Order: sequence, then C-alpha cells, then structure tokens
Amino acid sequence: MPLEDVTRKVSNRLEVPQQAIATYRHFNLTGRLGSGSFGIVYKTRDSKWRPIALKIVLLENLKTVERTIEPIQCETECWRRCNGHPNIVRLFECKRYLCTFYYSMERTIGDVHLLAKALGDHKISEAIVKRIVAQALRGVLYMHSRGVIHRDIKPSNMLVTMDGRIVHTDFGWSKMLNLGSTTSTRGGTAEYLAPEFFTQTDYHHSVDLWALGTCMYEWVVGNNYLVTKMRSDTHGYQKKVEFLEKNAELFQGFAQSRALTNSSASLSARSVIKSFLRLDPAQRLGYNPADPMAEYPKVMRKSFFRELENCDIRLPTDILQKVSNAYSSNRPENILKDMKKLSDWKKETLPVQWNDLFADFEWSCDDPPKNPFEQMAVDSIEGNSPASAYKTPLAKRVLEINCPLNAPYVKRTRPFVA
Repeated sequence: MPLEDVTRKVSNRLEVPQQAIATYRHFNLTGRLGSGSFGIVYKTRDSKWRPIALKIVLLENLKTVERTIEPIQCETECWRRCNGHPNIVRLFECKRYLCTFYYSMERTIGDVHLLAKALGDHKISEAIVKRIVAQALRGVLYMHSRGVIHRDIKPSNMLVTMDGRIVHTDFGWSKMLNLGSTTSTRGGTAEYLAPEFFTQTDYHHSVDLWALGTCMYEWVVGNNYLVTKMRSDTHGYQKKVEFLEKNAELFQGFAQSRALTNSSASLSARSVIKSFLRLDPAQRLGYNPADPMAEYPKVMRKSFFRELENCDIRLPTDILQKVSNAYSSNRPENILKDMKKLSDWKKETLPVQWNDLFADFEWSCDDPPKNPFEQMAVDSIEGNSPASAYKTPLAKRVLEINCPLNAPYVKRTRPFVA
C-alpha cells in the first residue's frame, strides 16, 4: 500500500469528529495523549484546523519566579533552536494564557515505546531498529550542533509521525550548552543516564549518545539492562539514582552483558551498541565537539546502516499501521480532573512584573522566522513548494548542513509534512 494511502488512513482514524470533552482558550480538547516533564499533552486542533498536540504547563509556583520561569524558558529556547528539523517534533506556537503556558506542536501516532509493545516482547527487528536509530541519531546530532543537550533521550520521547519519521520531543530536561562545554546539573530518566552522571562532576553532549545506545540495546535485547539489575522495590527517580551511585560498576558490564551476547543481534548491531556505550564519553559513536553533523555520514557508512544508503529511511507502512492500531488517548475523566484544577488556577493572576519575562519567549511559527532553516519549516507547515523554500544559496547550504544528502526527505514533493 502506498505511503500516501496509509497516511490518509491513519489520519482518518485519528481525525474522526469527536465531541470536545473540555475547552482551553480556543482549543477543544478531545483526548489526553500523555504527560511530559513539566506538563500534560492533549489532543486537539488549532485555529487553522491542523491536528495538533497541546502541551499545557501549570504555573504553580507563582511566588518563586526563578523556579517557574527557568524550566519553561529553557524548554522553549531549546525547542525553538532545533525547530524545523525533520527529526524534531514541529513547534507551531508557545504562549502564556492566564496562569498556564502552552505549546502547540505537530500531532503524532504514538512513540517508539508503544511501537515496541505493539510488535511484542518489547523487541524490534534489526531492519526497523536501524531506521529508528538512523533518524534518532540525526536529530540528536542536530540538537548538539545547535548548542542543545537533550538529557532525556528514551523510547517514549521518540515519536512516530504519520509519514514514518522519528521525531524527538519533550525538551523539559534540555539545556543550552555550547559545543565543547560541560555542565553538572542533574536531569533525565535514571535508567538512561550515562555513567558520568554518577562517577564524575561534569558531563557534556555525549550523554545523549549513551542514552541512544541504551535505547538500541533495549530494542534489540527486549529489556533495559539497568532495570534488570535494580531491586524490585527500586521505584522513583531518587531511589534509582541512589542505587546507581552505589553500584556504578554495573556500567562496566553494560556493553558486554550476557543478554546482548546471547541475543539474536547481528555482530554489526552489537558493534554499534558497544560504540554508543563506551565508558569514555569522548570515544562514543557520533561525538564530535567541533562539528556534530559531520559525524552522521561517518556513522551511516558502518556496515549496520549500509543498506540504508540512498534509501528512504522512514518507517515502512506496515509498522505505521501497527502503531496506529495500538494508539489510544486516555479516558475523558482524566481531562475533566485536569480542567477542574485548571479552572481553580484561572482565578489566580500572575504578578505584573512577570508579563515582560514571559513576553521574551512567547513565539509563533506565524511570526517572521529568525533563520533560513526556520523559514523552510514554516514553508513546509504551510504546504509551500520546496522549489521556493530551497531556492536561495543560504537556504540550500543550511539544508545540506542539517540534512545529509542521503536523507530521503529532501527528495519528497512536500518534505517534513505529515
């Protein structure tokens, strides 16, 4: 079945007219899709009738400006820096509304964690894993080239679009970090954190590459190595972190684990996993503090990815159908509980001095773009022909830097459009 037919079929499945369960501003909320680091995500449409996901952040700390402003400001700026790349979820708008802050983004059909469950035993075939990793790595390297470290790379934060792209989402733990610099603040999901989180004071962008290697291990073997080593009563972020701090030697056996050795994974797949999971952060596959995107073609020349050369690396149609069949939004009562809390917060008002602070990072894709790659994202969102979007030499150069020539999206009639 052609990709366009599957896209239409999946879209029709998701877009059957539904009665609004609740309203937020001018959005009619028809489903609860999940939650991120600092907010809840709902299913709706925007004023242009685009199917979108709406992430609403509740501003609870009205008295502590720093604690409330900082995570929103950081997530917004990191997202905007990376917006427009085919492997980053598209951001349409981010605005403050009363005592909330919301993000309007492209809607997807599920995440890679859901995909692994749909395929059974939480395992994914190597033919699909290499497509997922190739796209996820390209998104990670682009983030790094833009001075952003994600810090929460995991299967549930890799979404699957209706046209088969893998896109990174949830920049709640992200941080702006110049290439070659280090940071020491904690964040992320414990079982995907690199060993330097627990054994060193500082770390850099390569923690995202370790996390991607952990994900690949999980898809090939069928479980998370660190979770299998934790006690059954180890729940919650703090307890997991304390366990890993006391048992840092577990990381030394990660890449050489018996589960990986005894698995059906090919030698080339094991080689890639081991390259991501090197204990020396500077030696990890894909790490290049001078030019991260220059590493992508080198990685794609490895034997594991070789068959993807000059091919469409998006997920095949049969996989999209399985993800869409497994996809479902949460029950209506969950939204009603959320809206009850929201209605209470609506009565609150933000301090006047906050208005200027929030105004600095409110943004819409309808605003004048600040860079040529962002312009291409806007063009693709509006459905303009790439013939006009990629005409200028500067735009072409930006595209070459951020999307290697073997990327299939460049050849599409309407690139980046789900």
